[in-house]
Amino acid sequence: MVNSGLQIINQGLKPAWRILAAQLGKNEKIPFTAEDLAFQIAPRINARSRMADPFAALYFFMAENSEQAGVQLQKLEKNNEERKITEREMVRIARQKAKMLLAAQKKSLVVCDGSFHAGVQGIVAARLVEGFGRPAVVLSPVQEGTVLSGSARTIPEVHLFHVLQQINSRHPDLFLSFGGHRGAAGLKMKPEKFDLFCDLFEEMVRAGIDNRDLVPFVLTDGDLADEMLHLDTLSALQRLAPFGRDFEEPSFEGIFTVRQARIVGAEPVHLSLKLEKKGREFQGIWFRAVDNPGDIPAIKEGNTIRCVYKLKSNHFRGHNKLQLLVDYAEKA
Repeated sequence: MVNSGLQIINQGLKPAWRILAAQLGKNEKIPFTAEDLAFQIAPRINARSRMADPFAALYFFMAENSEQAGVQLQKLEKNNEERKITEREMVRIARQKAKMLLAAQKKSLVVCDGSFHAGVQGIVAARLVEGFGRPAVVLSPVQEGTVLSGSARTIPEVHLFHVLQQINSRHPDLFLSFGGHRGAAGLKMKPEKFDLFCDLFEEMVRAGIDNRDLVPFVLTDGDLADEMLHLDTLSALQRLAPFGRDFEEPSFEGIFTVRQARIVGAEPVHLSLKLEKKGREFQGIWFRAVDNPGDIPAIKEGNTIRCVYKLKSNHFRGHNKLQLLVDYAEKA
């Protein structure tokens, strides 16, 4: 379905796709990919429904000419920038609260704040799981503070929907509503039920993991042989695309020396890298390497690092060059 959809999209029949192609530098030689849909286009669509009503995205794709599409795209871009600012502040507050829960030896992270935006809860919960390796629930007040609405994300060992079902069976009056699946869930409750929910969620998580230590982890496909670090390997992997949930894009780990590291981006939280391995130099990029503009990166020039990366291609001035997309790095 994704491949068939991309074939239609890359024909450029709709004004929406033509204006996106111009903005993102796409053409016959550089077509839209599943990765573009996931990381460039989906956030723009989702941001509108997170921050306001979803109709601008609908009108954008239904636009009959470039002028109409451009007006709606401006709305989507504005909402996406608002979403980024809101997300960054929510993550900052949520991480502070999560660290307090860690200090209290909690195996789960349930955080709530009156300033949180309900539309960004799921993103923030996912960031907490990624950063602390624990199931997380992020809640915020809605309906003038009479209801707490929350989104939850989890680790492989904890089936979220089953946990909520167990809580509901013991306390049928706790949730106003809940739903979801193994990896993600949504829930609503009265504010006075918050403390009870925290206790029950912690209890259920502990039962599910047998009180094992929980730490953040990244799964990889192992070390990639030096002779495989080239565009031919990337081309072979791309024949397996599109990737997605339960068919993850291959990622690898390796040890490199950092020859250059500098913060880049309109939102200066990304790290551009020059990495060396056995005399060969590779271009690298680590998106969201720091949480906030002005933060000091964990790695710097001269460090030897162990990193998790994916193979990518950087198209510049008509030439393709191998690029390493870094997902995580630490000093070796």
